[in-house]
Order: sequence, then structure tokens, then C-alpha cells
Amino acid sequence: KEMFGYSSMADRLCAGIDLHTQMASRLLGITYEVAKANKGRPDVKHARNLAKAVNFGFGGGMGAARFVVQAKKSYGLIFTEDEARAYKKLYMEENPEMWEFFDHVASLTSSGQGLVETPGSQMLRLVHGKGAYPAGCNQHFQGPVAFGACEALFYVSWECYVDKGTALYGSRPQFFIHDEIVTAH
Repeated sequence: KEMFGYSSMADRLCAGIDLHTQMASRLLGITYEVAKANKGRPDVKHARNLAKAVNFGFGGGMGAARFVVQAKKSYGLIFTEDEARAYKKLYMEENPEMWEFFDHVASLTSSGQGLVETPGSQMLRLVHGKGAYPAGCNQHFQGPVAFGACEALFYVSWECYVDKGTALYGSRPQFFIHDEIVTAH
């Protein structure tokens, strides 16, 4: 909302909508409520897995050809470029603000490099080379998540080492993998 004055994605997140389940419902042609109530059903589970690839891939600025390769590599999903273009069309219908977002990132990276600000941080990242555009797109999604993860690690560490009144006191962080903090006592 900060960048363009509106965000369908932000509105849905604030309303408690699971974006992957919502996209899965669109892919299956069923209502969000039916998909949400049947997350364990094989067809819904498969569609939700595809929805993750759609939401993360197209949100990261991928085109159809790259999306087909990445979806197979990361999710084990196989489909054609024509199917990928249809998925992108659905993604853009769900998230119309992304047209402006992609134009914005393209304007920052059109020379093959650019400075992209991580939302909410005032931190700039230089993106350059062949991957400047997707790196610029991803910075808006992955950057805030990375800051949040680091902040969470700080608070867990504080409770492990400093705050004697918590259940974590005396434990030690052992691993920080993607979005999981593993501690040992």
C-alpha cells in the first residue's frame, strides 16, 4: 500500500486470507472456503503446492520459461509455458498492483543495475547483471522477511542468554535454517 496507495495482496493478508489457498481455489475452480476446509485433500494439496510456485515465482518477476524450469526444480511440478502464462494471468488478476510494481522495478534496473530499497528498512541493495530485475523484485518480498527472521533470532537469543524468567533460558541456539530456529539445552 505504501508504494502505490493500494494493495489487493495486503488487503487479503490483513483479512486473514491464506494467499496460497486462495490461489489454489482459483486453480481448482472452487471457493476459498471449500479449499480452506479441504486442505488435506490430494487435489487441494497439489493445487496449493502449485499456488506457492505461482505466488513466489511470478511475484519474483519470473517469466513463463524460467517459471517452468524453477517450478520443476523447486516443487517437482511439470507443465508447459502456455500453462505457465495462464497461471501468471491468474496471478495478475489476483494482484493487479503487481503491474505497477513490475514497472517500478524495471525502471530501477533497466540499465542492468540499480539500487532497490528494502521496504521498511531504509536499506539499499545494489542489484546488477543479468539477474538485476528478479533480484529487485525479490528484495521487496525476501528483504522484510529476512529482517523479521533476524529480529526473531535476536529475541530467542535474548531469552536463551539473558532473560532468566523464560522457558528458553539456558538453551542455546544451534541452527537457524530458512525460517526455523533450533535450540538445545
